[in-house]
Amino acid sequence: MKNIIQTAEQLLGRKLTANDGYTTDEIKQAENMLGLTMPEALKHFYLSVGKVEVLASSFQRFLPLD
Repeated sequence: MKNIIQTAEQLLGRKLTANDGYTTDEIKQAENMLGLTMPEALKHFYLSVGKVEVLASSFQRFLPLD
């Protein structure tokens, strides 16, 4: 099974950059605000491609962390 980075790069036709995902600090801040800990797979998604609108809203809707 391909991981999210390989799949995203193939779909986008380009390499991912740091600007495509949220930072670890942004994720921790969201977890603190919500009073929960995200599953590791969801954290990986947000770290990798969480800010790429076409991927975050094409099938299932992933909300922005704020």
